[in-house]
Amino acid sequence: MILLLVLCLFAAGSAQLQTMPPPFTGPDGGFPFSANLFDMLGPLLSEGIFGNLTESDLGLDNMTSTGFSREVEAVFNMMRPDVCPDDPKKCSFSMIMGCTCRKAFKKLGKDCSSLPCDMFTYVSENAAGYMKRMLQAESIGEIVEVVLEGVAPLLKKVCSCSPGVYNAVETCLTKYDGMMLGDAAATKNFTDSMKGLEFKALKKALGVASSALCGSKEGECVEDFSDMMVELATMFDRSLGETAPGEQCLSFRRLNAVIMNVYGAIAGIKEDKKMSEAKRMNAWVKEVLKVKEDFWCGAPECAEHLSEEFATCCVRSGIKKLDMKFMKNIIMFANSAASVITEMGGDDMSVDALVAAEMMKGKTLKAILRAADPFDKMCPELYEDFMPECY
Repeated sequence: MILLLVLCLFAAGSAQLQTMPPPFTGPDGGFPFSANLFDMLGPLLSEGIFGNLTESDLGLDNMTSTGFSREVEAVFNMMRPDVCPDDPKKCSFSMIMGCTCRKAFKKLGKDCSSLPCDMFTYVSENAAGYMKRMLQAESIGEIVEVVLEGVAPLLKKVCSCSPGVYNAVETCLTKYDGMMLGDAAATKNFTDSMKGLEFKALKKALGVASSALCGSKEGECVEDFSDMMVELATMFDRSLGETAPGEQCLSFRRLNAVIMNVYGAIAGIKEDKKMSEAKRMNAWVKEVLKVKEDFWCGAPECAEHLSEEFATCCVRSGIKKLDMKFMKNIIMFANSAASVITEMGGDDMSVDALVAAEMMKGKTLKAILRAADPFDKMCPELYEDFMPECY
């Protein structure tokens, strides 16, 4: 659900979107409406998920203790004393983190003061194994499962340290005094730029998102959200082949008609020269939300299956924490990020996507929040008989 909100905000720069040509086209240059969209996507993955990518391309090596190449291990060994100092209470020089950043994490106290070291150690010791498993994956679902299995311990660590960890990160960025950026002038330019970001709004949004995802300081809901993402990815995999009788609810193939209609509507909106940029962006987002509405509400016979897979107590509780304040804080930060990117010479499309978020009207934001909660807001009548008891 959180992913939907992020996608809608960044996709809001659609007024500048250059439509990618479909992999197969009909006689008029558009989609051949007699075909299912997912049949066209299948050939794109026929050569394997990662193509000819090899372990050596990713800096992996079976002959080392970490699973990384000796060159990557050398980088880890160079970073380790800085990220995991012998005496974290003392700091006269820190090339990578900076002493101010170290002190900011030290103030978190208890286990959270060692968060940078804990995460660095986990990645250096475990990331290679997960990367190798990803290369061997034969489906999108397998990749998502491996990725989420790998990041779950990190997410739970953040859960235990939220929201204080976000204050520490802000300090690290706005008061950076390490040497990774080069000379003092470059470091000052960076910290000045970071001070232009609306961290207050971002921290509020991240606090809400963390609460929704984690469920508690122990991160008890991380697995539920991970399972949800894995099932969505697996549904995509199933969509690439013909659906067996009685399995329409297990894939996205039934969304073909609405996706085609939305594709056509977006093309029309883009070509409407009389439409303002703000109106165009709001119209685009509302069209995209039609796909999600059809997924959740367009097939009553799928309600029981969808509720079993996705309507867990953690997911439903997390959704309820996302409100208009959450949306406005994201937009406030996105607008400040656009200004910073412009000052740093960022590309136009990145800026357009972020600035467009500010154009969103209240009705569009409410529509996004409604789409994030199919069980209680979008079509509750379909799911009322299948909801688990939550306490």
